[in-house]
Amino acid sequence: GRELGFPTANIALAQRPPLAGIYVVEVENFGRGVASVGRRPTVNPVAKPLLEVHLFDWDGELYGRRLRVRFLRKLRDEAKFDDLERLR
Repeated sequence: GRELGFPTANIALAQRPPLAGIYVVEVENFGRGVASVGRRPTVNPVAKPLLEVHLFDWDGELYGRRLRVRFLRKLRDEAKFDDLERLR
């Protein structure tokens, strides 16, 4: 997220994640945002699925906070892009 200019909260998944993809989400006490669930195929791929959330109206510090994320709607499947510009 930060490499693309969109800071994200990287969240360890406490339970089975939804299917990989990009979602509209609501984070309790913080508002709405967009989330990526998956292995980040374009930037620093990981073996275990990761949840990254970008909040629309928040620019404060989230490190160490417990966040409750509610998935509202799937926007698209996870995809690998040729470069960061196409991902943006």
